[in-house]
Amino acid sequence: MMYQDYKVGEHKANKGLRFLNFIIDYVSIILLTMLFFGFIAIVIVIINPESDIIYQLENINPLIDRVITVFFYVLLIFLSEFLTKGRSIGKLVTGTKVVMIDGSTPTTKDYFMRSLCRIIPFKFYLF
Repeated sequence: MMYQDYKVGEHKANKGLRFLNFIIDYVSIILLTMLFFGFIAIVIVIINPESDIIYQLENINPLIDRVITVFFYVLLIFLSEFLTKGRSIGKLVTGTKVVMIDGSTPTTKDYFMRSLCRIIPFKFYLF
């Protein structure tokens, strides 16, 4: 099938808009993760004032920190796109939506694979 035959072709978001979606999603996921762990830490301190959870979170092993952050990033992006049928926080802000190349709605597996692909390191070339 040629590119012109794809339904998404002319409606595809440009690189700048896609980059903006990425930035908004990334910042919102990091903030949500920080809020989540902050809430958990506060609850633990309320339950056990002698706990050193705040110290432990501040001095967490960088590798463990990255693994936890990546896990939450993939989970939250997957859930936001899956539950809203293709719209993450960034896509809600910019008015875009995930669709398959033929214009159909992605499957659960598609949303999950998209979320996993976000953690693959690559260089950004905007232009």
